[in-house]
Amino acid sequence: MTAAFDFLYRYRLWILGLLAALAAANVAWVAATYLVYPGYLDHGEPSVALISWRILEGLPVFTRFDEPAQIGNVYGPLTYATHAVSYLLLGPSIMAGKAASAIAAALIPVLVFISHRQRGFETAAAGAILAAGLVLFHIPYSIWNRPDVLIALLGVMAVWLANAADTESPEWTKSIVIAVVAGVAVGLKLHAGAYFAPVVIAHCMNENRGIKTFAAMSAVGLVVVFLPFAVSVFSLSNFIAWIVA
Repeated sequence: MTAAFDFLYRYRLWILGLLAALAAANVAWVAATYLVYPGYLDHGEPSVALISWRILEGLPVFTRFDEPAQIGNVYGPLTYATHAVSYLLLGPSIMAGKAASAIAAALIPVLVFISHRQRGFETAAAGAILAAGLVLFHIPYSIWNRPDVLIALLGVMAVWLANAADTESPEWTKSIVIAVVAGVAVGLKLHAGAYFAPVVIAHCMNENRGIKTFAAMSAVGLVVVFLPFAVSVFSLSNFIAWIVA
């Protein structure tokens, strides 16, 4: 038993690295399998895909309740804009409508590893293994074309930026980027703000930041949230009507 423990301790970095690589590869394989599967995993995905395609045709994403062609799914405008960009780049296919989600899922353990690298290889590898496990445990939510996996990836980015911020500096650049990331998440799904609030608050609880940084981040985040509604296909009044209905 002692010899086994000695072996594990001596080669712990190699073992953790191998496990992290296998875990990340497993997530990538699952994401790729979902990507090439000629269909969807639940009834909501075709709706997201169809609404996203409407953007390229210049049709409204959030319709009125009295319109003959009634279609809707109460996600933020950036959910549909993200998949519309995939269609624009990859063409009209089921695969194109799932590409953003599959890529996001595959990136999560990789970015967790990179974001924790300064804390040591063991911490980074353990974080990647945990992240991969969470992605695999929450299938299908963590790979389908609904906004969940995109929000998770943005959450990893926000935590990465907050952890990398110098406590002795205002870190305005990182603060603004965190605000943009949080705003994009809310633009994907309205209540995503609840997931990012602890990161923003913790980032601002510093004598070099405080309420001034929090106010600036809040303002930037709100601009990002409302900016898509400047595009004609996104009606703010119709979106609000869907939310409160």
